[in-house]
Amino acid sequence: MNPSARRILQHSGLPELVKAVSNRHRPGTRPNVFLMATPRSGSTWLMELIWSQPGFKCCDEPLNLRRPAVRRASRIASWREMESAAGAAKIERYFRAICDGRLHSVDALPSRGKYHRFRTDRIVFKLLHGAESRLGALAADCNARVVVLLRHPIAVSLSRKEFPRLDAFRNSVVSTRFDAGQLALADRVLADGSELEKGVLAWCFQNALVLQGRQPDWTVVSYEQLVLDPEPLVAQLVERLQLPDPARIFAHLTEAAGNKGMSDPNTQQLLAEQAAGRLAHKQALVEKWRARVTPEQETAAMALLDAFGLDAYRAGRLLPTPRYWIGGAPPALA
Repeated sequence: MNPSARRILQHSGLPELVKAVSNRHRPGTRPNVFLMATPRSGSTWLMELIWSQPGFKCCDEPLNLRRPAVRRASRIASWREMESAAGAAKIERYFRAICDGRLHSVDALPSRGKYHRFRTDRIVFKLLHGAESRLGALAADCNARVVVLLRHPIAVSLSRKEFPRLDAFRNSVVSTRFDAGQLALADRVLADGSELEKGVLAWCFQNALVLQGRQPDWTVVSYEQLVLDPEPLVAQLVERLQLPDPARIFAHLTEAAGNKGMSDPNTQQLLAEQAAGRLAHKQALVEKWRARVTPEQETAAMALLDAFGLDAYRAGRLLPTPRYWIGGAPPALA
C-alpha cells in the first residue's frame, strides 16, 4: 500500500473498527506487562516473545503521538502536553479504557498480529514514548509488571532517524528532574552537538527518568543479554511476569521481529544466520555499531551517561555493566 492510501485508511477510522470487532478483552487475574524501552532497542522482538504467551494481546506504542489513532484516542495533542498534569490525567483514562477492553484503537490489526487471539485477558504494552516519570503509578493502576529493556546508547542512536521528544524532555515539566549542570550540558548538545550526541542525550533523558523511579519488582534486562545469554533472562521474566509457556519463548528466540524491515540488510542477514544456526559468534549482532564510530566519538558520546548518573554502559565496553546482567557476569568481550 502506498503512503497516501495508508494515510487515507488511517484517517477513515476503519482500522479501529476492525480491531474492535476482532478482539474481546476481559482483564484476568494475572498481570499485564509494561515493556519500557527506547526506540530501536529490540523492543518489538521482546514484546513478541511475551505476546506469544497464552491470553496476551499486544498494545504497540500506545503513546506514539505521530500516529493519528493515538492522538484521537488519547486526546493528547503534543509531546509537551503529555508531560503536563493534564496530560497525566488523560493518559490514566486512556490506559484504563484499554485495560478494561473498551478501547481497541492501538491493538494490532488481525492481519498483522503475529499471535492474534479473539479472546484475551492480558496485555503487553510496548512503551517507547512517554509515561517514564509516572510509570510506577500507571503500572499499579493497570495491574502491570514493568520490564525495562536497555540497549547500548550508541547502537540505538545510530539506528534512529529522528529524536522527536528532545524538546519535550528539555522544555517540559520533566526537566525539573534534572540538575542545572545536566540541563546546561543538554543545551550545549542541542546547540552544537553531533547527531550521535543528540541521540545519546535522548537516551539519557528517557532512561534516567525511568531508572530514577525504579521499583524493586521491576525487571531490567538488556538487548545484549537477550542475544548472547537469554536463558537466565527468560527464566526471570517467566517467574516475575507469570508466563506459563517458556518453551514457546525459547522456540521463538531466533525469529526476527515483526518490524525487521526497519533493520539494515546486514542485521537482517545476521538474524537469518543466527536462526539457521550458522552464526559462530552471536556478538556480531551487538558489536556491529562499533565500526561506524571513532574512539573519540564513542568517548564523547558516552561521557553523557556519566553526567546523567547512568551506569548501565561504559565507554570501551560492548556489554552492560555486571549490575545489569542477570544470573552472573557478562562475557569478557571488549
